[in-house]
Amino acid sequence: MPNIALCPKCADMNIAYKRVLCTTAYNGSIINLIHALKYKNAPYIAKDLAQLALLHPETETFLRDAILVAVPLSFTRKLKRGYNQSEEIVREITKRAPHLNIKTAKLLKRTKQTSTQTRLGRNERMKNVAKAFTHTPQCNTIDKNQKIVIVDDVITTASTINECAKILKKCGFKNIFAFSIAKRM
Repeated sequence: MPNIALCPKCADMNIAYKRVLCTTAYNGSIINLIHALKYKNAPYIAKDLAQLALLHPETETFLRDAILVAVPLSFTRKLKRGYNQSEEIVREITKRAPHLNIKTAKLLKRTKQTSTQTRLGRNERMKNVAKAFTHTPQCNTIDKNQKIVIVDDVITTASTINECAKILKKCGFKNIFAFSIAKRM
């Protein structure tokens, strides 16, 4: 998957992370798996998605020695769903790849309930997630040169992941990357 910062659709975005790796396109059976994970109370699907992500030839190099940070859900959405799908993916990748020396941290929290982004265009998504996140006190305990990888299930316009990266950048982190299972084409 090419670097999203070089994507013609994203050329005018102020990208706050260095690079992104999306391990597959958001189509076919991947849509069904991600929908089951998010909307059909199937957190066990994260295991399959993690295994799929680890098959991508760049994943191990990309995630090695990183701190993975799941994109946070709002309290009400997490309560309704029962789990955060991005946290489940992070947990499963970490469990399946102990040789990569991956750590996890909750460096972000959602500060406002945002509407679902599934039917929003790029500019609407950017407005929807603006100021939707803040950093946690744990940010003060981590070396600012540490490789941080923000993890989400799907990247469509990169608005959410970029907003998260902006918050971490303001905290002083210098090596911020993004990772997702799928990229909506």
